[in-house]
Amino acid sequence: MQQTWIYYSILAGVMIGFADTLNKYLIDDDLDLLVMLLYKFIFAAIVTCGLIYFSMPHKKFIKEFTSVKKHHLGLMLVGAFITTCLIYSSFKAIEFIPNTAYASGIKGSIAVAAVFLGSVIFFEGKFNLYTIIGLLLVGIGANLIRVYS
Repeated sequence: MQQTWIYYSILAGVMIGFADTLNKYLIDDDLDLLVMLLYKFIFAAIVTCGLIYFSMPHKKFIKEFTSVKKHHLGLMLVGAFITTCLIYSSFKAIEFIPNTAYASGIKGSIAVAAVFLGSVIFFEGKFNLYTIIGLLLVGIGANLIRVYS
């Protein structure tokens, strides 16, 4: 049960791949990026409301919702802004590239490095020689995609 995170990570990776492919199709079919972004956020809000309704007792949700600390709320607002920028820049990357795998490969590679550095700085993450070698290989892979795409 401790390895559950890996299954969710794999599932997320597969969904990102399918989402990027679907987004490329919609963009190539002349759907406006901002219209697509708005619809996706509306649908995500509806699905989130359904998840809350079916998975959490209502009294507990109201208690949790009203007890959010102000600094957490501020961080969530920053996160919402970052998420919006992330999705928009992802759409723009997909718009200008013939193969979505190139954009996904670069995004994933940069994300690995950024999360690693953030973990080391903010969460006292540990690393060793193999971790550094892995990051270097990820960087080399991203550069190969950039050069030969």
